[in-house]
Amino acid sequence: DDAVRGSSSLRAAALRLFRDESADALGIEHACGLYAIKGFYDHLDPIKVGEAALKLGFPPVNCVLTLLIHLGPRMLRTGPAVSEAIYPSLSLLAGCKSSVYFARAILFAVMDKQSRLNLPGLRLHTWIDDIIHRAEGTRRQILLAIAKAGATLKKECIKLGLFFSSKNKLLASSDSFAREVQKAFLARGVVMK
Repeated sequence: DDAVRGSSSLRAAALRLFRDESADALGIEHACGLYAIKGFYDHLDPIKVGEAALKLGFPPVNCVLTLLIHLGPRMLRTGPAVSEAIYPSLSLLAGCKSSVYFARAILFAVMDKQSRLNLPGLRLHTWIDDIIHRAEGTRRQILLAIAKAGATLKKECIKLGLFFSSKNKLLASSDSFAREVQKAFLARGVVMK
């Protein structure tokens, strides 16, 4: 996960641009799939999150106490009016520091499976819930690698009750190659813009 102390989404984007420009200068074909998960924190199942966190060695007492906060009653307030308590069954509190740790825990298995695909020229990056596939090599290698990785990612996310947003983007070394890659994604059921 690239979301670490001293880093920023701007820095990650600048590094991605640097890689693209370097590949272009060297005449290397490349493509990049940028995936955003729709309402990520709103669709996380706290039970699955807790199980994933415990598998990765989170301290059990801390894990349970933190999840109780995420599952606690929520009330809406406007002026003097306060709603009745709402008890969430899905979602983590976006903006809570523990949500970032839980996001990493739930996505660990997904990204581990992605890395085990062993596709030549494919690199993986995450920024909490934003996932990036970047491939370099021959057009054939890229078409195979990035489309297969995208389809596998979609399948694994669906298992967790997570779905791609309509904001998924595709970047490639040329417009004509971008259209080829887009077709390869579509053939595997992944829509990229």
